[in-house]
Amino acid sequence: MCSTLPAHGELPLSKSLHQADVVTDDGNGNGALLQKKVWENNERHKDGGLWFKDEAELKRQRGIAWEIVKGLGNSILEGKELVNTTLPIHLFESRSFLERLTDIWAYAPRYLPQAAAIKGNPAERMKYVIAFAISGLHLLTTAKKPFNPILGETYQARFSDETEVFVEQTTHHPPASNWEVVPKDGSYKFHGHCTWGASTRANTLKGTQKGPCHVDFADGSRITYSLPDILLKGVMWGDRITELAGSITFTDEKNGIEAEVHFNPGALGFVKSLFSKVSLLLICYPSSHHLIY
Repeated sequence: MCSTLPAHGELPLSKSLHQADVVTDDGNGNGALLQKKVWENNERHKDGGLWFKDEAELKRQRGIAWEIVKGLGNSILEGKELVNTTLPIHLFESRSFLERLTDIWAYAPRYLPQAAAIKGNPAERMKYVIAFAISGLHLLTTAKKPFNPILGETYQARFSDETEVFVEQTTHHPPASNWEVVPKDGSYKFHGHCTWGASTRANTLKGTQKGPCHVDFADGSRITYSLPDILLKGVMWGDRITELAGSITFTDEKNGIEAEVHFNPGALGFVKSLFSKVSLLLICYPSSHHLIY
């Protein structure tokens, strides 16, 4: 499948499968709609994280969740892996994980060309890569689960600046996806692979995407990072809050620098808030630390 992603000046997101044939007059597809939906259905919680506010949808999901608990027993409350668990169709959106994966790359045409244009200043370049990696994370806060891809499934799309996106499901056990994002001028290549999973513990669901994300540049340098876990709290009762867990480390081995982003580093444990605060970003050279934000 091939889609045209929205205009560079807007929010460049992939089109949903059920809207793949729809092209609006302004060329924005449904990218701006996804951004709008995230903020219509969520607001910042006083204790941190994004608070899901659609009470009707929440009631439907919780009714289904309790039925799942009855069927699976205590195992679903004790960390059971959910990737291979059969779930009711109402919990799914009409897209595959391969297309959902591209949502968080929304700002690639906005930041990565600027990173590629920087010469002789690896710390400044790294700042743009960090901005790209973090800027789309809030788009993870959608209410429903994507469908698991089948082995060999592919997704192909294109940003309006002609940057091409290729994603493929390459293994089934464990489920793993590979991707490549390449602009027309070849100034950078964003690529990587990931395995993904979800598990529950008490009233919290944890989603994981494990694997390296690489941004390669024409001068031979590469910045590598991996994504944090996502926590969905209030699955069964209480406020439904989406947060991120842990930290992201960015590494540029050629230039010997590293940057770290910590999400609420004072929080502890599986169910604590790790999205309400972000610590300082450091560019770390072998002999010194340079504060960049």
